[in-house]
Amino acid sequence: MVQNGRIAFNGYVNNHARIYSRTLSGSDVDELTGASRGSLSPSYSPDGLTIVYSQAVPDPDHPYNAPYYDIWAMNADGSNPRPLTTTPDANEVEPTYSLDGSRIAYSMSDGSGNPGDELGRNGSASGDRR
Repeated sequence: MVQNGRIAFNGYVNNHARIYSRTLSGSDVDELTGASRGSLSPSYSPDGLTIVYSQAVPDPDHPYNAPYYDIWAMNADGSNPRPLTTTPDANEVEPTYSLDGSRIAYSMSDGSGNPGDELGRNGSASGDRR
């Protein structure tokens, strides 16, 4: 999705996914998520002010500290990253805003290998709906 003449996308450095934005011409590339363990699936809000994404979070209870993924949001310039979900026993991925920006849909898997549900979360992160 293009917002304000920019597109958000994934890039990889040392096998770690990061989120970048750039102009449509390919110039002015900005790294938005820094040296995080893994940031995937960026999606702009309809007003272009916020990006939601999946963020890898280390799981201290896993024998190899393997990550799970939560849904995070940040300002479109990469500032103010913050979790919208904190679900250690589930992977939440591929977030996208509703057309009016009031809700965020994403896929979830509980780690059991069973397919997840499509969930929605309102923009304030105050509750899930199935």
